[in-house]
Amino acid sequence: MARGERGQGLVRQSQANLWTVLGGIAAVLSLAIPLLSISRDQFFATPEPRPTTGPPVSVPTRTHGAAPAPASTPPAPIVVAPTGDVVSQGQVVLRIDEGVNVDVPAPQATAAAGPNGPIDLSYDLLYKLRATGGVLYSDQGAEKDAWTRCQRAVAGQKGGVPYGLIYPQAQYCFRTSNRRVAWLRVNDWSIDGAYVVVNVTVWSTPAP
Repeated sequence: MARGERGQGLVRQSQANLWTVLGGIAAVLSLAIPLLSISRDQFFATPEPRPTTGPPVSVPTRTHGAAPAPASTPPAPIVVAPTGDVVSQGQVVLRIDEGVNVDVPAPQATAAAGPNGPIDLSYDLLYKLRATGGVLYSDQGAEKDAWTRCQRAVAGQKGGVPYGLIYPQAQYCFRTSNRRVAWLRVNDWSIDGAYVVVNVTVWSTPAP
């Protein structure tokens, strides 16, 4: 009788343990199911857009205003006329306070206080050459190309000087009293400056 009661007690104890285990499993499932549902909702939820933090981007707008101003008109090129016939060409000796009219075929020095009237070129007390209009244009290059250079210099009227200095092989372009293109080169001068020798060429084509 005692053995039978002991057996029944073991059965009841086993049943109690089984219900305890089943109750624990049920409790775990009751907690896991809501968690799985939340995780599923979070996984498939549409993410909210993140606010931008940079500065706003401005989009240019097209305006219907006045048309842009046209570019400035470039200066007209200097046109060099064909080489003119030589009116006079030769060597002239000028002493202090003398001048010469180079528009004639055989120019001769004469007393002159400056380049006035028909006097195109003069030599003064300061040992300087002066030309009609008070402007000479410094020149460099071969004599055979002097016409082209002087035509451009006289037409451009830039870089002119009021007088010509005396030094070896100094060259100048100028306009004569008859508005012709002329060229000179210093050929010689006295050591005391009493006179200067110049080679002069004048062309028939009028200067601009």
